[in-house]
Formats: sequence, C-alpha cells, structure tokens
Amino acid sequence: EFRRVLFRSDYKKGIDITDYFRLCPEGVTLYAYKSRWEDGRILSDSGRVLSVVASGNKDVATDKIYRFLEKVRNENLYYRNDIGKI
Repeated sequence: EFRRVLFRSDYKKGIDITDYFRLCPEGVTLYAYKSRWEDGRILSDSGRVLSVVASGNKDVATDKIYRFLEKVRNENLYYRNDIGKI
C-alpha cells in the first residue's frame, strides 16, 4: 500500500474537494482530513486535505496515484512527489 498526501499551499478553507472523490479511479482510495460537509459538498477545513492510497506492487500503485494526482492538480493543492520513489 502506497500513500500520497495532498496539502493546500495557502491553507485557505472552504475549497470544494467533492469532485476528487468522483474522479477517483478504480484501485485508488481517498481519505479526507479535517474537511466538512456543507450543502451536499465536501469542503476543506485545514492544511492537510486528502490521503491518496492505492494497493498493488510499488510501481503499479505509485503509477495509479500519480496519474490521479495529475488529473486533480490545481493552484490550491500540491503534493509531495518524493514518497514511494525510494
């Protein structure tokens, strides 16, 4: 199991992360941290927002995660790209 964590760069609260769950491909699981449910949407509520997890061998799991992260990347979120590369 390999994990990547998405962090907000400016810790702005209220970023809508609902669509990340919709865009999550088969074999990848998201866990939300310090978020809140408001009007049918999942909104960020602190600095650490999501943990992205995939199972399988290291190369396959890492590839799944990085492909997903590239799909959801935007100016409000960033992630470490060194985890799982050793």
